[in-house]
This record gives sequence, structure tokens and C-alpha cells, in this order.
Amino acid sequence: MFAYIKNRRLLTALIVYFIVAIVLFQFFQVDIFIPCLYHHFTGRECWGCGTTRAGLALMQFDFRLAWQLNPLIYFIAPGAISLIIFDIVQFEKK
Repeated sequence: MFAYIKNRRLLTALIVYFIVAIVLFQFFQVDIFIPCLYHHFTGRECWGCGTTRAGLALMQFDFRLAWQLNPLIYFIAPGAISLIIFDIVQFEKK
């Protein structure tokens, strides 16, 4: 597993960043998430807006709120988890 982390530095850094951001937001209400540039410049929400908040709601088992924030989370979360698991399995086979 340590070899995987060493060889996948960017993915590992992103995962660590999101874990730290989630912990800071959940326990200390400190928001260090990456802002949506589309929303910032246009004032309108894109398809990805609310995904982080929906993911946080899923982690708290608040499925209704997650659906209200962004229904795409029910496709994004399993897909992302599957891709990470698939990548780890492929790396271990080498």
C-alpha cells in the first residue's frame, strides 16, 4: 500500500486535502474547499455546485439533504470509489 501512495502522489495529495478539508469543515466550520469559478463569475450554479455539500450530507447519512443539494452525488460517489479501488487493484497486480 505504501508503494501505491508513493507512486500516486497527486491522487494521494488530493485525497488527503479532501479529508483535511472535511474534518476542518465538520468540526471547526472552516471552509477551505475549492470554490466554483463558474458560480463566482456568473452567479449561477453549475452541475457540480453542491457536490461537496452533498457528499458531506451523505457522510452524515442525510440522504434527503444530499439529494436536494445535488442529485448527481449518487452517481459521482460510487463512481469515484470504484475508480480508486480499481486503480489500487491494478497497481497491486503489477
